[in-house]
Amino acid sequence: MQKRDHLQFTLICRKDCCHVNQIKVEKGLFSRYSTLAKAIGAAHDGDQILLRPGVYKEAVVLTKSVEIYADGDGVIIECPDDNVFSVTAQQAVVRGLTIRQLGGNNKCAVVVKAGGSLFENCRLQSQSGTGVFLVNAGTNPTFKNCTIAENHESGLTVGSEAQGVFDNCRIFNNNGPNVMC
Repeated sequence: MQKRDHLQFTLICRKDCCHVNQIKVEKGLFSRYSTLAKAIGAAHDGDQILLRPGVYKEAVVLTKSVEIYADGDGVIIECPDDNVFSVTAQQAVVRGLTIRQLGGNNKCAVVVKAGGSLFENCRLQSQSGTGVFLVNAGTNPTFKNCTIAENHESGLTVGSEAQGVFDNCRIFNNNGPNVMC
């Protein structure tokens, strides 16, 4: 007869570490959050932000490790006079968005200043500058299945000592070089 050892343990799950909050962003009079910036302000690291279809005109500063994703097609974030996304979050996830910079002076669709965030299935375009700009040492985002096209300058600019992973991305039809290091 074999002797079996039994393991007994207690699992303690604190609300602040295990609960993922989902925040919904949508246009409308009765929506709690009508902008992505307000939703990010209310979110905590690990929360999910669901964007309902629509055009959101704003500049987004992404400092929290949240997951932002489109609820279907037709979710567009655009900004006329600033970078659309400025990212310093360590591990944010952005999925399924069209991100368009509409003008101004040398502004980008996405500027990543720090961290290893993920952009997946996004379309990135800037009418005044570069589509994606990776700025600082230690910056190491991943872009997966993204289209970076029709930018006023380069599609992708990688600054000194910055790096990134571009997996199955299409970078084409930019006024400057498609990739500039």
